[in-house]
Amino acid sequence: MRHLFLFFSTALVWVPGVLHAPQAQAAACCGGAGILPALMTGDQKGEVGLGVSQADAQAQSGPQGRISSRAEGSLDRTSRLTFTASHLLTDSWQLGTQLTWVSRELRPIAGVDANQLQDLGDFSLTLGNEFLPELTYSRWKPRGFAFFSFSHPLGPSIHELDPLNSGEFRTVGTTDGTAVLSAGWIFTKILGSWDVLHALEGSHSLSRTFSGTLTLGTQNRWNTQFGAGWTYRGSILQGSEVRLGGRISATGKSRRQTEELGTEFTSVTEPTRLFTPSFDLTWMPNSESRLGLAYSNPAWLASFSRGVTLERSVSLNFAKTWER
Repeated sequence: MRHLFLFFSTALVWVPGVLHAPQAQAAACCGGAGILPALMTGDQKGEVGLGVSQADAQAQSGPQGRISSRAEGSLDRTSRLTFTASHLLTDSWQLGTQLTWVSRELRPIAGVDANQLQDLGDFSLTLGNEFLPELTYSRWKPRGFAFFSFSHPLGPSIHELDPLNSGEFRTVGTTDGTAVLSAGWIFTKILGSWDVLHALEGSHSLSRTFSGTLTLGTQNRWNTQFGAGWTYRGSILQGSEVRLGGRISATGKSRRQTEELGTEFTSVTEPTRLFTPSFDLTWMPNSESRLGLAYSNPAWLASFSRGVTLERSVSLNFAKTWER
């Protein structure tokens, strides 16, 4: 009940603020969620969004790049319900928030019951600044946004002890279990019916000791994305727009050390990298709302990934915006 109260109280704090924003007509850019869904990269005064997604593990990429298929009948599924809200503080500064509800299902082999868990995921706050505005028309100059973000885990982690199995760690969790500090930038540009995007994010996961059982060390991460899209505005759509886009993201993580307290056991995870191509289709019935469907499959670029689980995912997102 405490978790559900936090989820809905977040919505009640943000939604009234954007409901009283003035409305105007403006073009949307770059389709659905970017590197941080809580960051607005258009001419919005405010935005609220709700998304659902499902990711299924298809294979495992080893440290040397060897691909191992999952056992037949096994299941590793993550479903998410994500609420986002952003609001403009000044002409250049904005504040955003994101909260997720996560459902995990894990069945290592066929013929056994799946371990299931539903709980809150991470809660994040993002402060953004448009440091490169497009005050006058330029054919080549992009818009630039910088952001700073703090993410805090609200749900359980696999590094915690299972309350139902004394002395055993959880087999599934809804968060990594550590707080994360992030910073980065996003550049966008609209060229007629086309739009392009580049984003870069660096983050640092803080260390944490879990209930006297183990200490999880710090870890550095990076993510970069390149995307492009084309928007159709023909008369057949009767004033609405349809955008077809594609994006490639690359994510990397540094080594991380884990120490079990009371023992001499120490483990170190190797650096990882993941390349993910994705495609999205977005319908914009008007300038103030959009509905998007996205599909991603890192197996298409599996030869470039190292030490990660390859998850095929599909997501559906709805956003309501209020223009400046």
